[in-house]
Amino acid sequence: MIVICEECGKKYQIDPDAIKGERARFKCKTCGHIVLVEKKPPPEEIPAPPPQDAASGQPFEAGAAPKTAPGDEGRAPVAEPPPKKRGMGLRAKMMVLFLVIPILIIAGAGGFYIWQMNSFAAAMTRQTGKVVTKMGQQVIRDTARTVASQCRQYLLSHPNLSPRDFMKDENFKKIAIQRVGLTGYTALYAVGPMVTWAHPNAKIIGRPLTPLVKKPLGKSFDRWVRIIGDIDKGENIEKDGYYTWTDADGELREKYMFVTPVEGTKYGIAATIYEDEFIRPLKKVERDARKRTAAVRNTTLGILVGTLLLVGVIVLTYSSILTSRIQKLTDHAERISVGDLDVELDIKSNDEIGDLGEAIRRMQDSIRLSIQRLRRRR
Repeated sequence: MIVICEECGKKYQIDPDAIKGERARFKCKTCGHIVLVEKKPPPEEIPAPPPQDAASGQPFEAGAAPKTAPGDEGRAPVAEPPPKKRGMGLRAKMMVLFLVIPILIIAGAGGFYIWQMNSFAAAMTRQTGKVVTKMGQQVIRDTARTVASQCRQYLLSHPNLSPRDFMKDENFKKIAIQRVGLTGYTALYAVGPMVTWAHPNAKIIGRPLTPLVKKPLGKSFDRWVRIIGDIDKGENIEKDGYYTWTDADGELREKYMFVTPVEGTKYGIAATIYEDEFIRPLKKVERDARKRTAAVRNTTLGILVGTLLLVGVIVLTYSSILTSRIQKLTDHAERISVGDLDVELDIKSNDEIGDLGEAIRRMQDSIRLSIQRLRRRR
């Protein structure tokens, strides 16, 4: 019989009758390995019977298709399971979990923060505008009431002063016509109908005011009438409101007017001013607020982008290191599985990857020792 050395593969022709006992040993002349020889040859493998027909029990003929067993007609053949699909890799999962999702969360939070900041700045500007407007209106009211009180005192001390002499009397003219802010002024009028007797524009003195302003006011005439309608009817009361007026440059601008009576007389004082004069200081504050908001927004966006870039670099670097180590362990395990037990594993890590590498090395040493023990037993 022929005996093959398990170490180097050299073949030897051995006579079984020359073996004393059940087994014998000899040393391989090529590699020095001890070869164990059994006197009794291993039983021959019994060839598997040829496939038989399920219906007749007879073997298939060469090239013939298998017959269908009774009751199996119409049954579909059993399909082999499809190959397992490879899922998302570890690096892709880390990118999704530690980069894409944080980017979405941080971007959403940053956008919400910027939106809230802009909304807060806009709300503060609106509220401040309302407060400033009310304060400006109060200043106009106080000015008109002060002028009305001064005119009352002057008229009481000059009982013979007629309305047509109001513009001729320089002292009374200075009292009745006073500057309000930069663009506003006060004027004196008589009620029922409303006739102006002291006004910066001398062309409208002594003439009913409503017909004169109807054309210049245009669509805003109704708003004007809501303010002076009762005064035109002879009621000397306080009233205020807004209307649109065309200024000297032909621009339509919102104007505020407050009328108050001169107590004890048929006269009253009207104080008017352009609305934008109320909010002119606020416009500067609003521009400064927008600049600061834009600066904060840009800084916040810069921080967010920088943070996301830093996180991305860290995740990419760490995922590359981690997946490369896992790939090394996989390649090492593959080589062990095909019998390469001399391959060296170089994994320097103090975490779970290092523990896995040590476990694979121990497994490799255990397999090598087990093979050596089996060889010594033979």
